[in-house]
Amino acid sequence: WRKIRKDYSIYGILGGPSVLGSLSPALHNAGYVELGLPAVYLPFPSDSLEQFLALADQLGVRGFSVTVPFKEKILPFLTERTPEVSAIGACNTVVRTPSGWYGTNTDAAGFERSVLDFLKRPNLKGIRAAIIGAGGSARAVAYALQKLGASACVVNRGMNKAKQLAERHGFDWAGMNERAVELLGRYNDLIIQTTSVGMEGGPPGDPLEWYEFSGSEALMDIIYNPKETPVMRRARLAGCPVANGLGMLRAQGEIQFELFTGKKYPGLPFGEVV
Repeated sequence: WRKIRKDYSIYGILGGPSVLGSLSPALHNAGYVELGLPAVYLPFPSDSLEQFLALADQLGVRGFSVTVPFKEKILPFLTERTPEVSAIGACNTVVRTPSGWYGTNTDAAGFERSVLDFLKRPNLKGIRAAIIGAGGSARAVAYALQKLGASACVVNRGMNKAKQLAERHGFDWAGMNERAVELLGRYNDLIIQTTSVGMEGGPPGDPLEWYEFSGSEALMDIIYNPKETPVMRRARLAGCPVANGLGMLRAQGEIQFELFTGKKYPGLPFGEVV
């Protein structure tokens, strides 16, 4: 760690215990060092949003990223929000302003950049996609898929959340039941896994253990730690192209960096950053 002076601007990432393994601090801090900015980006694991916000006021935190489980819980504490936050129903980036906390969402744009790069396409018109999960990240993915022209379904263990998210975008939906098997038989050009199942420090396992990959599907798991989750390994062995969440992390983090500092992220090779 660099020595932190009193004049440093403090940024960070708010979430559960898993933020201690987040690569976001490495990404942001490398940018600060490269540009010579007096700033530091720290992990803030917390089980209380109110306590974290009180700490942020004490420390003078200038902005922070938001991850599980606070992307939706942060909304009532925002004094301003972008249209994307209202449309998605989740916020992953918060910046301090004179009037209070300003919230935006860089997940959707980050996913958009990374999925188009993964599939080597200019848009997703004609693509039939399945979103696994219905939390804050899934909301951003659904928003981006609709914007890019894909048709999609939402599959989630809790049927109410699946229904709410799907109906927001005119998508099909199912719980983890026979209906899900039928939907994935039709919406399988692209499968996006957005839950924390398989993540380091998260629930172990394969959220799609009931689905048999044919090799024709493209699978994107937004988890990046570990670099290959159980479902990714199973899809890869079946012959599917697979991608983890590192591309999305980089893309949305670069947008956050500019929101925090007003400067574009330097062109650092990702391997050197993380």
